[in-house]
Amino acid sequence: TSVSESASSKTISISTKAAILCGCALAFNNGFINGACLSGILSSDNTKQAAAAVTGAWTNSALGVASGNYNQALFNAKCLGSYFSGSLVASLINPFPIPFEIGGSDKVSPAFLIASLLTYASSSVAKKSGGAYVSFIYLAAVACGITNSITSVLTQNLVRSAHFS
Repeated sequence: TSVSESASSKTISISTKAAILCGCALAFNNGFINGACLSGILSSDNTKQAAAAVTGAWTNSALGVASGNYNQALFNAKCLGSYFSGSLVASLINPFPIPFEIGGSDKVSPAFLIASLLTYASSSVAKKSGGAYVSFIYLAAVACGITNSITSVLTQNLVRSAHFS
């Protein structure tokens, strides 16, 4: 790794191996979150929805519209919007990311802090409501959108923490 000084912050260049290891750690975390949301164990009505890999939500939303189940379509649209919001947050914090470089405190750290707080809020909502409110899934999806964006940039799309197929 190397460190270069800039006017606003330090930039740390990391190796491909280090970037992939960091990406895999985030993928493990997102997989855990996704498994908890997808299992239905956190929801009192057994709602099962992925928070990290939301590509299925596109299909489920369309199926909801086609079958006249607009509640299903709306739920899936909220999940998609939440995930996209997380990606938007990451891009607003670091609008010009550079692969294999971790910016100073003004770039990656705030994104991780926000994702951490959202993950905590998600678990708190699930616990306090007894799973009665599915809003914990939306919060988890925002957090996963943030970390997926960071991982995608950090590893130059070698690892995407929310999309393993």
